[in-house]
Amino acid sequence: MYDSVLQKTEKENKTEDLLDTIGYTNANGELEIIVNDSLLKKYVLGNETRWEFNYQLNAEAIDETGESYEANEALSVSSRPIRINIPIEKVYERNSLQIIKINTLDKNSQKISRDVQVKIYRLSGGEKMYSNRVLQKADQWIYPVDDLERQFPCRWFASW
Repeated sequence: MYDSVLQKTEKENKTEDLLDTIGYTNANGELEIIVNDSLLKKYVLGNETRWEFNYQLNAEAIDETGESYEANEALSVSSRPIRINIPIEKVYERNSLQIIKINTLDKNSQKISRDVQVKIYRLSGGEKMYSNRVLQKADQWIYPVDDLERQFPCRWFASW
């Protein structure tokens, strides 16, 4: 598992109980519990790196009759809490160009209002945009290299 905070791959997910407490609700049925995550104080988190912390919340409430109710929720805190959705096609007809609507979504896929800066670059006729990820050399391809290059246009398979 990749640890985005430490910038290294970890073999296991680390968990720590931050709080285990009992409390009573106010007249409105609300209980406020402040949790101080001591692990966050260990790190200097910048905006250059994508990091994410996931919290699991488990609560049990018991009413006057002794009946109990349970609730489980998850909370995610991230340096990149917004996803940008750009629904574009691979090829457009010049005579039937359409408006491309760019959406910004939160982690729950709900639309939110954000300023987005878009830059469009034109690739010359024979140019391809290649990824810098190095693939392991294969002894034998299961699929023809032409099919792989068509399905994964940003990868380069020809040198193998």
